[in-house]
Amino acid sequence: MNDLIIQIYFIGLIIALTSGPLGCIILWKRIAYFGDSLAHASLLGVAFSLIFNILPEIGIVANAVLFSILIVIIRHNSKLNFDVAISILSPFCLALSTLIIYNKKTSVDLMNYLFGDILLVSKHDLIFISIISVITFLWLIFRWKKLIRIMLSDEIAISMNERINLIRLEFIIILALFISIAIKMVGVMLITSILIIPASLARRFSNNPESMAIIASIFGAIFICLGIRIAFIYNQPLSPTIIAISSTIFMLQFIPVKKFRRI
Repeated sequence: MNDLIIQIYFIGLIIALTSGPLGCIILWKRIAYFGDSLAHASLLGVAFSLIFNILPEIGIVANAVLFSILIVIIRHNSKLNFDVAISILSPFCLALSTLIIYNKKTSVDLMNYLFGDILLVSKHDLIFISIISVITFLWLIFRWKKLIRIMLSDEIAISMNERINLIRLEFIIILALFISIAIKMVGVMLITSILIIPASLARRFSNNPESMAIIASIFGAIFICLGIRIAFIYNQPLSPTIIAISSTIFMLQFIPVKKFRRI
């Protein structure tokens, strides 16, 4: 097994372990649509990084935070509800970023950011991914109990003097950091699937938040490793292969199975 394949598996496992707990939080708060919109908005961060000649990771995180703040401002200062505001801003960010990248006339291939290409991940990216993963795990350990209280009820969290808005902002930043490390592997259009599918499947096999987060990470690791293996064997694009496999396995649970009684 050469160094490139080892690196690909390593990155995949890091993303799987990180996406498990984050995907569970998204499910508990029922903000899957927001996560999808945040991923779409992250492409605008890539476009701004080209304009200002900065690292794409910095542009993605900065734009994600600004996008979230803008959503909150619109929500509190207009009659638009949360879903409508996101439905307007998300495609706007996607369209604007496409126009900027197209007219910038750079060598950047938009498809690599839309659907991912792990072969473009460099050693610099590997170091960045490792650092962000450590930050994410430390934040989850430090904030886990507070997050559970907020998931149960905002009123309970407020009664225990939890700083709800601060924790929500921190979660948005952590989610933006995850998107910045996952965008090269799975792409903007498919990032939410990496978060949601393992967590949704883990819900059936868990009875508490901690076990659900662990099982989600395990499922994510299985899906990614299986997808990488099949993609290399049959010479298929990596990101769509991973999502196709995980979605197929997820949908298998809905197939009715008849129980035959022995006569």
